[in-house]
Amino acid sequence: MSAIKNITNELTTGLPPWAKGVATLAILGGVGFGIYKLIKNLNKIDDKIADNKEEKTLKAQGQKNWYSASQYKEIADDFYSNAIDTYNIFDRGNEDALYKLAGQIKSDLDVIEIRKAFAEKRCTYTFNTMALSAWVNCMYDADEIKTANNILLSKKITFRF
Repeated sequence: MSAIKNITNELTTGLPPWAKGVATLAILGGVGFGIYKLIKNLNKIDDKIADNKEEKTLKAQGQKNWYSASQYKEIADDFYSNAIDTYNIFDRGNEDALYKLAGQIKSDLDVIEIRKAFAEKRCTYTFNTMALSAWVNCMYDADEIKTANNILLSKKITFRF
């Protein structure tokens, strides 16, 4: 804490007292934001490591990718663009798009790849940081999610929305 105080004193030399307080708050805010971004990036790295471990395990069990990387991106893009009926944040999603997505998933390995592709797809409105499962749970009601999960269950896929 004394290091921050020393830096603040050096940067605010010659400023009126009220400006020193503002500068100190700005510096502390910047440090806090830097720590927030660091933790957020560490969580993303942890998620990628977990996905890689899960992916290796599934491949060792004999599962394979059913689609190419570009096809996974296309599936995620198609779901994303068709799932939104309107940009009204209070409107629910198009359930046919959810059922189509569930129907396209052929293995748990597909789920990992679609989640990765979906993470690259960003909306400039409300849902810009949500993972696939969180986004689905926000856009659809419980009955629609249950129907999609039943489609996955019928294919012996362990993933659930």
